[in-house]
Amino acid sequence: GATFTSNGILEAAKLALTAAGVNPEDYMTKAETVKAEDAVLEADIVIVGAGGAGLAAATAATQNGASVVVIEKMGTVGGNSIICGGIYNSPNANLQASVEMSDSVKSLVETALAEAPVSDEHAELQAAVKADYEAWQAAGAKGLFDSANWYALQTWNGGDKVGRLPLVKVLANNAYPGLEWLQELGMKFSDKIGQGAGSLYQRTHSSLDSMGTGYINVFMNTVGAENVLLNTKGESLIQDETGRVVGVKATKFDGTEVTAKAAKGVILCTASIDQNKEMAKRLAPQQYYDLCNSVVLSVGTDTGDGIRMGLKLGAAF
Repeated sequence: GATFTSNGILEAAKLALTAAGVNPEDYMTKAETVKAEDAVLEADIVIVGAGGAGLAAATAATQNGASVVVIEKMGTVGGNSIICGGIYNSPNANLQASVEMSDSVKSLVETALAEAPVSDEHAELQAAVKADYEAWQAAGAKGLFDSANWYALQTWNGGDKVGRLPLVKVLANNAYPGLEWLQELGMKFSDKIGQGAGSLYQRTHSSLDSMGTGYINVFMNTVGAENVLLNTKGESLIQDETGRVVGVKATKFDGTEVTAKAAKGVILCTASIDQNKEMAKRLAPQQYYDLCNSVVLSVGTDTGDGIRMGLKLGAAF
């Protein structure tokens, strides 16, 4: 949408200049930029990427008393998180109490529990969900059954059982505390729970703000715009003599070099490779197929910068 709008404005300007009797080409020279002095910045934490992940990390660091510098390649904050649907999935007993536990939903749970486990981890999680479900039944609870364990099992099953289950559990177990944290920051959600696009269950909380703007606004209120460098691309990671990562080399849009030194650590939040087919073809064939055969709804800066920087130091892909 933004691309078509931009192209429309450019075309309209050309037509207007032509109608005024002047040559549009005379007005299409690239603006000159003046390179500023190279900069050295220092903070406890340096974060690369000012999307939802980067700003959430910066917010948590700031709340815990750390100083932060956030580097962002785009001219605005938000990344994919500001253009998303604004939904957040988490079990929520209070809101789910008003949702019907239909026979089809009961069957969904019971089928997952009856499935032959493919590993000890799977069997352990099934047993935990079974215990949650039986406790819910014994309590005569009203509304929709849910738990962090059931959220984890559904998520893992939905990923064809190839995900790293300990990490899936981190997501599921921290979903509700994360929701409470967002609300403490000032994030506003609807008081009705639903099932958002791509979600597997009625545990979707919908933002009252347009798309993902609510998340980004509450994060920026804590982080502060003065701690975010826009139009600044992370180029490489800096290591000390022991190999520890202690900073980031970056370049601003005008060619200015920025060295951001981190006393306590660097966090890479640079999204994926949705806009880098060459990298996908080499590293993730299934993603390459998807990129070639479906509509990609992500910002144009998702070119794998953080992955590239990590791989250069020998990080696992």
